[in-house]
Amino acid sequence: LLNCDRRVVWVGVQPHSNQLFMAAEGRIEQVGEDGQVHHVAHLPVADKYDVKFAQEHILILGRDFELYVDWRMISDSVTSYLVSGDICLYITLDHKLRVVSLSSREQLAKERAVELGSRLVVCSKSSTNVTMQMPRGNLETIHPRPFVVRVIKQLIDELKYVEALKEMKKHRIDMNMLVDYKPD
Repeated sequence: LLNCDRRVVWVGVQPHSNQLFMAAEGRIEQVGEDGQVHHVAHLPVADKYDVKFAQEHILILGRDFELYVDWRMISDSVTSYLVSGDICLYITLDHKLRVVSLSSREQLAKERAVELGSRLVVCSKSSTNVTMQMPRGNLETIHPRPFVVRVIKQLIDELKYVEALKEMKKHRIDMNMLVDYKPD
């Protein structure tokens, strides 16, 4: 790493696997335990990358609004993004909020129109809230359906049926989910 002849713009360690990655001149490289550098992927050259690790996944947002998940581009018009567990939320240049599964790359909910210039601020793995900052500075909280369903399933798994029913009623989730999710 220290002997690299290219300008390194990003270095990171994936917590899930303790692997070291670096980006130099658009090349993403993995540094092995033996110190050997292995080429992993090639991305457009950028002065900086916004990189997030989510379990075994690596998400990279380049300067040209391209969002990559595990070295594959999932969108070429992303302004901001957040990760919560296996779910990625991102806002596109055409002012849409999209919710995608990281493992299957499937869209989990209908895209939702957001205000021009909105940015994702925070989401929690244990709640249903997603907070966005609007261009005027105010904060708005929404509850995307995949987050609500995830929390309800956790409550059912923990045998907290009353809390699960309250969440279902609050967010207008069909009560049949109790039976459909855990029929036994």
